[in-house]
Amino acid sequence: MSALDSSISIFKYLGMWRPESCFSGWKSHLYNIYLAFIVSIVFSLTFFELVTLAMSFDNVSNAASKCTTFFAIFTACGKILTIFINRARILELIKILTSDPLNGQDPGEKEALERIHRKIRFRTKLFIWVKTLGLFAMLTMTLVISIPQKVVWMNIWVPFHFATDTQYVIIMTLEIFGHYFTAGPAAMAYDTFVPGMMMQISAQLQLLQYRIYMRLKTLESHSPSVRQDSNENYTQVKMIAGWLQHHLLIYQYAAELNAIFVPLICLQYSSSVILLCVNVYAMVEVPVLSAKFIRSLMYNTMLFSQIFLLCLAGTEVMDDSIYFSRSIYNTHWYLLNQRSKKSMNIMMTRSLEPIKFTSIGIIETSLESFLRLVKISYSAYNCLQRFTPNE
Repeated sequence: MSALDSSISIFKYLGMWRPESCFSGWKSHLYNIYLAFIVSIVFSLTFFELVTLAMSFDNVSNAASKCTTFFAIFTACGKILTIFINRARILELIKILTSDPLNGQDPGEKEALERIHRKIRFRTKLFIWVKTLGLFAMLTMTLVISIPQKVVWMNIWVPFHFATDTQYVIIMTLEIFGHYFTAGPAAMAYDTFVPGMMMQISAQLQLLQYRIYMRLKTLESHSPSVRQDSNENYTQVKMIAGWLQHHLLIYQYAAELNAIFVPLICLQYSSSVILLCVNVYAMVEVPVLSAKFIRSLMYNTMLFSQIFLLCLAGTEVMDDSIYFSRSIYNTHWYLLNQRSKKSMNIMMTRSLEPIKFTSIGIIETSLESFLRLVKISYSAYNCLQRFTPNE
């Protein structure tokens, strides 16, 4: 699907999305080895981070710093696992979007879909640029801080004592590659792919609205005798059955999408609260415009943008699903026969329940939840600052 090509390309680079050319032969074995290498790097680094975090609770500032790096890569691991485990289900959803009746049939329908697809591509490219620049700035600041002093960036626990230059290079390479060239791009691809899949619901709702509007507009030009013709009645029944099927598929698509990503939405919200408050705490503890300050600022910018992109997509889907019933009511539905009117009423009644992406019935993916997340993070930061002993 062209609107999601950028995200899928990054998944392929990370071994999370097998290209069609790598399903058999030596390319398949080579891709499996590459995937195993990526997974071993990320998950071993996550384990080392967890041990480091467990050993750092004697100091609040140190624990806050370790908490940031651990939850960042832990969330990235969750994103990698979610895409890898549910790839078959995701492919089935993409297949549904590209088959009848969810694909565009004529230029007008294709344009209705393309309006949303252009929005998806623009947001994806903008977020990728923001995240790439952020990762580059963070990497530069990391090298500025660590290399001159010959210290390990995150000072993670490793199962051996490193004292030589070779061992130092190995640990630094593991940290940099794991965070900036694996976990970072994985989160970047996931954070654009999921909102893009969500916005496909808006595209389908607008496509269905267009179909209903154009067909009923055509019906308005018919004379009353033609509308009451038996052949016309049969055409109406068949046409509205297609609309009902389309509308039902949209809701089934939304339910399946929510089921796939709901565990990680919960994890992402929870970790974001922690990451935001500890990063703001870390920023006020260091001089403004220092390397550590800039690194924390770029990290917070990326964190805000990824949550905002997800919540914005959730809000737009909810608004479009609410507006759908009103848009159908504003058409010439009264020109339909009695049986067709009852069928339209079924679709309008179903639309009274908006499409929402929720996690465990508590966390709702919307801009309101985004603002609530910011408030909770600020409150947590105040608590953390209050209980920090003055040095």
